[in-house]
Amino acid sequence: MKQLRADGQDVQCLTNSDKNMFLDWRLTFAEPMHQLYCMLNIQYPTYKSSCRIKRMESIFRKVNYKLTSMHDIAGVRVITNSLNELCCLKEECKKLKSPQENTYKIVSFSLLHDYSTEPRNGYRSVHFDVQLRDDISGRCYHVELQLRTKLQHAWAQAVEAIDSIEGTDVKHNPDKDKFWILLPALIAYKEGDGTLIPEGKSYEDLEKELININNQRQYLKKLRLFRHETLIENPSSLQRGWNLIIHDLGEQEGRVISSNNLDDLKKEYIKEGMPDYPIVYTDDPDTLPSSYSAYYPQRQSLGTVIKLIENLYSRSSNLTGSI
Repeated sequence: MKQLRADGQDVQCLTNSDKNMFLDWRLTFAEPMHQLYCMLNIQYPTYKSSCRIKRMESIFRKVNYKLTSMHDIAGVRVITNSLNELCCLKEECKKLKSPQENTYKIVSFSLLHDYSTEPRNGYRSVHFDVQLRDDISGRCYHVELQLRTKLQHAWAQAVEAIDSIEGTDVKHNPDKDKFWILLPALIAYKEGDGTLIPEGKSYEDLEKELININNQRQYLKKLRLFRHETLIENPSSLQRGWNLIIHDLGEQEGRVISSNNLDDLKKEYIKEGMPDYPIVYTDDPDTLPSSYSAYYPQRQSLGTVIKLIENLYSRSSNLTGSI
C-alpha cells in the first residue's frame, strides 16, 4: 500500500473499488491479530479482552503515515481489574511465546508508550507493538496490544460518549475541556497513584473543581441520558467470533452482523455498502459491551464514570447544580 495522506480527505472520497482493496488489505491483519488474542486469552483468562480491525476513518485521521509503518491497524485490548494487575501484566506479557502450531509467530514485543504512568491529555493505557511473522510467506504484521485498568477504560469510553453527544473531539483534544484532564487524576488517585494531582492542589481541591465544571457543563446529566438510550437493537445478537457493529454513535438504533467465518462477514460487509464500522472479534460476547460501551451505553464502563461523578457530590458539601 502506498503512503496515505489525509490532506482533508475522508472515507467518502474513496470509490467502491478503493474501499474493497482497502478492506482486503485491512483484513490481512485479522488472523495474526486473532492468534495474539487467543494466546493472551489462554494465558490470562481472568481478564476481559477483545480485538478489532481499525476503522478507515481512524486510519485516515493519521495524516502522512505510511500504512506499512502503522502499529495499530489491528489491535488487542486487555482490561485488568486494578493498577497493580496492570503493572504485573505489563511485565509478564513480554514473555509470551507463540505455540508451535501457530502460523504466526511472535518475533518482537516492544513497549510503544506507557501512558498509564505518563498520561497523554488524560489518556492512560499501556501500548505494545507486537510483531508476528507468517511462517509461510515470511511477512511480518504489527498488532497493537493495549493494557488498561477498568477505570482507565471507563474514562476513555466516557470521552467517546461525550464526543458523540456534543459533536466535539475531546478524545483528541481533551485540553480544550479541563474536566477530562482532571478526571484521570481523580481516577489515578483512586487506583493508588496520587502523582497526577496537579502541583499545589489537594484531592479536595480536585473534587471541588470537577464539581464546578460539571455544574456548568452538565456532563453527569448528559451521560445518564446517553446511558439509558438503547443504541443496539439486540445486544444478545453478539456471538462468539467476528462481529460487525453497524451503528453511528449518537443514533438511536443499530444492529450487529456476526459470523464465525471472516469471509462470510466480509460478504455481508460488502452487501451493506462497506460502511466504516468496527469489525471486532471475541470468544466471549459478554466482553464486547464492556470493551465498546459507547455502543452499549447501558453497560458497565459508562456506569463507572457516572458513579465517580455522583460520588463527588456525596462527598462534598457543595451540592449546587443538578446531579
